[in-house]
Amino acid sequence: LQVKHIVVCGHYMCGGIHAAVEQELDGPLAPWLVPVREVAEQNRAELELLNDAGAQFRRLVELNVEEQCRKLLTLVVVQEAIRNNGRPAVHGWVFDIRSGGLKDLDFQYDPDAI
Repeated sequence: LQVKHIVVCGHYMCGGIHAAVEQELDGPLAPWLVPVREVAEQNRAELELLNDAGAQFRRLVELNVEEQCRKLLTLVVVQEAIRNNGRPAVHGWVFDIRSGGLKDLDFQYDPDAI
């Protein structure tokens, strides 16, 4: 793995996030949606503190990106590259479709723990 950076990028107003939370999980998309539902369940207390449904969905997008960054760091090839080369750096970003802005989630991990 010879890359310096890996970006995991989600986006607000994501139909997959809405589907994972609001619909039955069956059919061909279920394997992709179940992990999002798990992230929502693991973070239910934080999400419930947000009174606005839109704010909950936006935060769930962010939480899902962070979880995908953590999963990426479990891959042996990524771990070996970090141990051997000190890279790649893993970044979690969210694209805001309405504004065109990009939010850096400042995903933090300890390279020494890998």
